[in-house]
Amino acid sequence: MVIINELEKHGEHYKNGTIFDAENGKEYKCRIVLDKETGKLQVRGYIAFLYLTQYWIRHK
Repeated sequence: MVIINELEKHGEHYKNGTIFDAENGKEYKCRIVLDKETGKLQVRGYIAFLYLTQYWIRHK
């Protein structure tokens, strides 16, 4: 299952792609960026001007 799709690199951000929410079956616009200090991946999903941000941590 593809969750994040078609992101384009813009400086340190990747954006203009989509993210799939498996819980509700919907797709949203997406932007991601890696926080180099903490190593967390900031994942942001958009509907118009509203957004939800999650921080993903790499599991070793």
